[in-house]
Amino acid sequence: NLCQKEQLTGIIHGVIQQIIVLTKEFRDNQIIFACDSPHNFRKEIYSLYKYKDKILNEADQWFFDQGLSQILKLKKEILPQLGFKNIWEIYGYEADDIIASYVKKNNTKRKAWVITNDNDMLQLLDDCCLYSPVKKKYTNRRTLREEYNGITPDQWVYVKQLAGCTSDNVPGIPGIGVKRAISYLTHELDPNSQAHKKITNARREKKLLIRNLKLVKLPFEGCPSMTLKKDNCTIFNFKNICLKYDLKRLWEMYHHNWERHFCK
Repeated sequence: NLCQKEQLTGIIHGVIQQIIVLTKEFRDNQIIFACDSPHNFRKEIYSLYKYKDKILNEADQWFFDQGLSQILKLKKEILPQLGFKNIWEIYGYEADDIIASYVKKNNTKRKAWVITNDNDMLQLLDDCCLYSPVKKKYTNRRTLREEYNGITPDQWVYVKQLAGCTSDNVPGIPGIGVKRAISYLTHELDPNSQAHKKITNARREKKLLIRNLKLVKLPFEGCPSMTLKKDNCTIFNFKNICLKYDLKRLWEMYHHNWERHFCK
């Protein structure tokens, strides 16, 4: 709950700190920031996509608005002023689509690491590796197969097609979760079971599965690939942002790291 002129700055502090920590962790200072577009093409297919019906009380709404304000400020002002040039948003598409489009067409020699807590991104592991900052967990094609009973990245999209996606409010086949979807795809689900019959019926009727595949597959159809630009992250930019948002502690702790990792 860091504040500057009665405005919370904790998210701003946390994001910049995380950037520095991850740059050190992966020994790479080329960062892409992918952002969701306010308009979402998936809602044209399914109007309840990502629908949330939770009503916040006044205090929670204030914190939510403050958090959103900090995120918008990071995207539009702070990251560009720090010198980052690859802050990508494409009308109608989600951040996941932008990331997927880039890693699938990545023709550089650099391995792409996607920083995410979203397991939808497991379908991209033929083209990148994942890191979850919340779980401190690294995932690649091999660890995916080990954790999910031999499932490959290209099969993961069909797991989500059958099971749906709770976080995105995409309903799957009733009674079919991730485990049963995996058992079906690996031919371990009893053909005489009710679960197998439900999947067979859904495949025969097609409507639900056709819709779900469009919703869960990355990238969404038509998403263009962006061109990488060279950043210009100087120590002066970092100092000015720390002064502007009263991030004295951040400057004291990390200005040497910023200079070491971004100003070579």
